[in-house]
Amino acid sequence: MAPPSPQCQTQPARTNRSGLVHRFAPLHRRGALIDWGDGVWRRTTAWKGVAENRTRSRTPQRDVTRHRLLHHGPILSSMARSTHRKRPEQLTLDSVRYRTGRGGPRHGAGRPRGIRPRVMHRYRERIVARVPVHVTIRLKRGIPTLRQPRFVRRFRSSLSEACVRHGFRVVHYSIQRDHVHLLIEAHSNHSIACGMKSVGARIGKLANRLFQRKGKVLDGRYHLRPLRTPLEVHRALRYVLLNHRHHAAQRHKPAHSKSQLQAQPDPASSGRWFDGWRIATVPPNPTDTCEVAPARTWLLQTAWRRHGLIHPAEIP
Repeated sequence: MAPPSPQCQTQPARTNRSGLVHRFAPLHRRGALIDWGDGVWRRTTAWKGVAENRTRSRTPQRDVTRHRLLHHGPILSSMARSTHRKRPEQLTLDSVRYRTGRGGPRHGAGRPRGIRPRVMHRYRERIVARVPVHVTIRLKRGIPTLRQPRFVRRFRSSLSEACVRHGFRVVHYSIQRDHVHLLIEAHSNHSIACGMKSVGARIGKLANRLFQRKGKVLDGRYHLRPLRTPLEVHRALRYVLLNHRHHAAQRHKPAHSKSQLQAQPDPASSGRWFDGWRIATVPPNPTDTCEVAPARTWLLQTAWRRHGLIHPAEIP
């Protein structure tokens, strides 16, 4: 390579304490030629002639690194690695919400939901016609008990008008002090949504009329759980029809004053129309109108019987 012109000549060489030779580029322009000490002239990228080998530390490792840069140029492998870094990706809301680690959004974070948490407003899972569902409607606090005979009689007559709608069937029910259990067959999400609006409106209007009150009656959304196996249907039937014994056992301990021979279905439920009792029960009045619809799905009609019949004295 030809020697540079006089205006591109560098300043005289200087030597530091470690013995390395420094060459400084001119201070008036960028891209000047500089001799790195090996006889080859290279152009500098400094704008105002910054020293190519500025000393920061006198450790032996740093001196060796500066010596390599001075005599052999930059390390190309490190430059290649720096150009192939992973590009940043945009995080989705789910990945941020459910990530693990300390701090940040995580499961269980936020305000506690309280003693009686409501059903969250999330998208409900898809309803299939062959799968029955267990629905629970809960009432607000301060409303008198729903197990009063006058409420039960009027609820039966009102439910007989709404038990069968377009793709919606109420097969069994149970009225408790502040909530109602329902076993329902529905063709789709739209069918169960329309049917539950009718049932919820009837319960709310009936409670306000009988108890001479105004305002909301239902406490949030209804809880829904599909029953996909015969065992789940068997347990749901046992829980719904004998739910009064379940709450009585919680209040008065498991010991009951009634014997198994005197146990009868709950009068505030559809137990009198249920044909899966293990023992004979008192038949309903022939003049009464059935307020529930007969089951049509295989799970709710015959499949649950493989796990045995239900005794009216059991405690779920």
